[in-house]
Amino acid sequence: MDIRFTQNLRPNGRASNVFIDRPNEVALKTAQIVIAGYGLVYEILADGYVSLRISDDKGDYAFELCENGPEIPNAVDRLVMRFELLKPQTKL
Repeated sequence: MDIRFTQNLRPNGRASNVFIDRPNEVALKTAQIVIAGYGLVYEILADGYVSLRISDDKGDYAFELCENGPEIPNAVDRLVMRFELLKPQTKL
């Protein structure tokens, strides 16, 4: 199943959607992450490495760095599967 990342493109950070096909287990957990209000961000850094992040409007909560190439799918799996969704806070 495809997972959508927002890619920040150089030089000005313009956003574009990119997709990567991952196993169902990873895709289903990604869907839970997105439903909880987070997004997945992909960026190729100036040194050729790739930054993968789980973020929202307040900041980044998880990240993986890897070389741009065949390691990306494994890095996506680690990013998603290691991320712990927080329990919703109840209002007092």
